[in-house]
Amino acid sequence: MEIFQSLRDRHPDEVVFHINLGVAYKRIGLLEEAIGSYQKAILLEGGHPEAYYNLAILFREQGEFQKAKEAYHQALGLDPQFKEAHYNLAILYDLYLSEPQTAMLHYQKYLDLGGDRPEEVRIWMAALRKRLEPQQETP
Repeated sequence: MEIFQSLRDRHPDEVVFHINLGVAYKRIGLLEEAIGSYQKAILLEGGHPEAYYNLAILFREQGEFQKAKEAYHQALGLDPQFKEAHYNLAILYDLYLSEPQTAMLHYQKYLDLGGDRPEEVRIWMAALRKRLEPQQETP
C-alpha cells in the first residue's frame, strides 16, 4: 500500500495508481478510502471501466445494490466487451435484484464474449430457466 501511495503522490494524474491503491485499501478494510481512490480514477480519465467495476464490487459487498448496478453499467458503457462486468452484473440481477430476465441477458453476453467459466454459467442459466418457467406459464 505504501508503494502505491508513494507512486500516486509522485504521479497524481496516473489512473492506474489510484485503482491499485483502491484495491490495496479494500484488502485491508479501508473501504471509504478505496471508494475515494476509485472515484478519483474515474474523475481523472472521465470514466475508467476498471475503476467503475471495482467500485461496483465494493458497493455490492456493502449491500448498496442500486449503486453497484449503476457502477457496473458505467463500466459496460465504457467497455461493452468487459466480460467480468457482465458476469458480476448477471449475478447482481439474479441474486440481489430479483431480475432474472436481465440476469439471463448478461450471463449470455458473458458466454458470447468467451468468459472463463462457461460450464458454471450454463448451469446457473439452466437453474434460472427452471425458476422462470412457472412465471411464464401464468396467464
